[in-house]
This record gives sequence, C-alpha cells and structure tokens, in this order.
Amino acid sequence: MSSATAQITPFNPLADWSEPDTSIIRPDRPPAPVMADQEFDTVFGPWADWLRTAAEVKGAPVDFVALALLSTASAIIGKPHLTA
Repeated sequence: MSSATAQITPFNPLADWSEPDTSIIRPDRPPAPVMADQEFDTVFGPWADWLRTAAEVKGAPVDFVALALLSTASAIIGKPHLTA
C-alpha cells in the first residue's frame, strides 16, 4: 500500500478574487426623492404633525419616523386575529 501525499496550493487573494463591485457606493447616484409638505399631509393625514414633531425631538429625518409608523400599522392591520 502506498501513501499519497496531498499537494498544498497556497491561497492568493489577489489572483483568486475579482475586483469588488463598488457601483452601489459611487457618489454619482441621484438623491432620494423629497415629498412636498402638502403631499406629506395628504398621505399621513392627522399623523403628519405628530411625525414631524417626533422626528424633530429625536433629531432624525421624518422618513425614519414615518417608516416606523407604517411598519407598526401594517403589522397591526395584517394580524387578523388581534383582539381589542
């Protein structure tokens, strides 16, 4: 019975890996669209003032607070057997 020796091939990341795709971090991407105050009031109705105040108090963009409200509302609305 003969014993075979395994040949070790060293890993060379420069030769084995391709260049990463950095297209998502390029600064030439357009900015996110901005919703006008009237559109914001129309979409969020009575919650619009509360959202603006909450965002100001937290020092965060109003988008972040609005997304949290929409996520919470959708979770509550989407749960069919929620009882009061």
